[in-house]
Amino acid sequence: MRRRRKSIEVVSALAVVLVLAACTPLPPEEPTYFGTPEYCPYDDAVVQSNGDSIGAGYTNMLRLPEQYSLFNAAQGSAMLTMSRRVPTIGDRVKEWVERCGNPGVVVIQGGIIDLVFGTPLEMMQAAVVELGEWLAARGIDAVWLGIHPFPHVSPYRAHEARRVEYNEWLAAPGNVGGAGIDCTPVLQDPARPGTMNPAYWKIVDLFGNPDGLHPNTQGYTAMAECVKPLVLDALAD
Repeated sequence: MRRRRKSIEVVSALAVVLVLAACTPLPPEEPTYFGTPEYCPYDDAVVQSNGDSIGAGYTNMLRLPEQYSLFNAAQGSAMLTMSRRVPTIGDRVKEWVERCGNPGVVVIQGGIIDLVFGTPLEMMQAAVVELGEWLAARGIDAVWLGIHPFPHVSPYRAHEARRVEYNEWLAAPGNVGGAGIDCTPVLQDPARPGTMNPAYWKIVDLFGNPDGLHPNTQGYTAMAECVKPLVLDALAD
């Protein structure tokens, strides 16, 4: 009887500890950065590519002439306007420039998560302008990549009007510090303009459904080929 009572007391004590632990707020997560690239400090042959998971994906497919070095500094979940567990895209750009010096060109993609969070376009544009001015003040060329199209079955299509408006603004001359490009024309479905070509869908199940956001390897390659001429032009300046 005593042994049973003691066991009950132990279980009760453990339950109290677990409840208290669950109710204790976790400390805020500090932004995390990747390790220093092997070619830090930079020189004018380095391309620093930045963005979210889409930026990381297409950068992996970007093939430049062998005299250039490519640093993929993009990080999943990164936003233009807010820091959520990872630094903002702008903070990532500045971190590496301040740590390694001026690269030959900085390539920037992003904005998808900002749209999903309902961030006003004015805030997104202000973040781009501020970062563009920061780079220009340091004599660093920039290439900006607009938001790619989504599959026609994607829930992200709810943000289509704002995606188009942002891309048009980004690609218009004089709005950003550097060159802006919208790769929608090379990624879209000819039968459904403005939506991602099914050939570029990342299929996630046996029924042929896409994940709704990320392209497949062919899609990332098409994005890389779309932005590549602007990168080479900036490096040649």
